[in-house]
Amino acid sequence: MAGDRTALVVIDVQQGLVSPPAGPPLHEAPALLGRIGQLLSAARAQGLPVVFVRHDGGRGDDLEAGTAGWQLHAALGARPDEPVVEKRHADSFRGTDLSAVLRARGIERLILCGAQSDFCVDTTCRRAASEGFDVVLVGDAHSTVHNGVIDAPTIIRHENRVLGSFARVVGTEALLAEGLA
Repeated sequence: MAGDRTALVVIDVQQGLVSPPAGPPLHEAPALLGRIGQLLSAARAQGLPVVFVRHDGGRGDDLEAGTAGWQLHAALGARPDEPVVEKRHADSFRGTDLSAVLRARGIERLILCGAQSDFCVDTTCRRAASEGFDVVLVGDAHSTVHNGVIDAPTIIRHENRVLGSFARVVGTEALLAEGLA
């Protein structure tokens, strides 16, 4: 059954990105949290594995390990049986046990969402495809911030367009209507 081989991977939805102490929050953060919450509810109801990825930005960063900003956002309701993969690079696979966590569960298909569209979501999506996973990117369930050159909505649209070469890009409502599995 295809659902037995599917996992929802939530990338870097951390307090320091959703509500940073300095700088702008993720574009449309409340709506993003709502859509990711819908995906989490559906995955859990269907018995699909959920894997969280958490970034450590290093000493002094808003995402420094052990700080309030490093914590997964409380709205996710992460459960003790849901793995949290710790990373230090944009690529969620580089230097982590993500591949081993997924392969141990027989996962072949990944549903990706999270932050930031133009960094960790982009890099992880490309790497997942290179690793041989069937990748679904939830096009309205990832976000970023204005980068000083391009506004966040344009970055998100651009990433959805480009990453469509590596993944099937689909909106939350459409994915929920067809079922995650």
